[in-house]
Amino acid sequence: MGRVVHVINHLGWGGAENLVRGMARHLHRRGWQVTVCALSEPVCEPECRDVRCLGARGPWDLAAWRRLRRMLRELRPDVVHLHLLWAELWGAPAARAAGARVVITGHCTHDARATSGIARLCSRFAVQAASATIAISGPVAEYRVARCGDPPARVQVIHNGVETGGCAAPGEREAARARLGLPRQSPVMGTVARLHWVKSLDTFLGAAALLARWRQQLRFLVAGGGPQESELRTLASRLGLDGRVLFTGELCLARVREALAAMDIFVLPSVREGLGIAAIEAMAAGLPVVASDCEGITEVVEEGRSGVLFPPGDVRALAGQVDGLLRRPEHARRLGSAAQRRACDEFSLERMVTRVEAVYEAAMGP
Repeated sequence: MGRVVHVINHLGWGGAENLVRGMARHLHRRGWQVTVCALSEPVCEPECRDVRCLGARGPWDLAAWRRLRRMLRELRPDVVHLHLLWAELWGAPAARAAGARVVITGHCTHDARATSGIARLCSRFAVQAASATIAISGPVAEYRVARCGDPPARVQVIHNGVETGGCAAPGEREAARARLGLPRQSPVMGTVARLHWVKSLDTFLGAAALLARWRQQLRFLVAGGGPQESELRTLASRLGLDGRVLFTGELCLARVREALAAMDIFVLPSVREGLGIAAIEAMAAGLPVVASDCEGITEVVEEGRSGVLFPPGDVRALAGQVDGLLRRPEHARRLGSAAQRRACDEFSLERMVTRVEAVYEAAMGP
């Protein structure tokens, strides 16, 4: 084993951030010395023993970059693992200056490199310092080669993993609903997402408005916070969903699990996803998943086997898929059971970390 430093933009609540938390926890258990470095605030419930925050005010804060370089020289890690663009651009030269091997995880199929020639140019210098790039899905691997400059031979796909703790325990569903203020017996369609336009929560609410007319008992749960929260609350009210939809605001991991326990059907309506970690978490909880047919999601949800798909942005198609599951509860339960098996077999955090360790060991080799 050795010492690894994960560098990420911040440690708020999001897919990449939660992945770093889980990796750090599992790597520590396996004997690695692990440090997590957040370039800026926030740092929310890090779940890691050694967490540093550089307090950077932005990508041009050279004093904070010098703090990163100094920290890496002091820690002398074997591997520096970089997540997201800002961390790549800062971390690659700082890691090389400290004599560490560089591993990058690509999480996205679209970032500043897609629209900025300067970002692409800087990125190409950064990726040349890397020993390996991990892509969380096939579409991300294609993006890394086409837009980020990663040599194809250095890119490998390792799907994100989640904790696979199983379905809600007896009584957990009722307790979760009581804490959230949801009716005990009403069916609940829900989602977990950062409230950002790419997650297409307006599609979720549009489908909810249709379903609310068809099914008087149905309730809707939107778990998460983000820049669109006020706009989405206003939209829900305009669609006549007052009293039918619950917005939880920003949630820690424990509260996300509680929100999943309260749901009957999980919806992921994104227009773009690197992989769809929220869908995997819902599958691991035994929920039937209705997801948009886009990018990395199709590597997670198998149509008709571990969930159902709909065209991105198609409100009526989403509503129809959810209504079909509500009309066929046995089918919904079978999909949920198959989804849980798939999550445990293909997307466990243990499996993912084992594969990441192999990348580290190859990078540390002669």
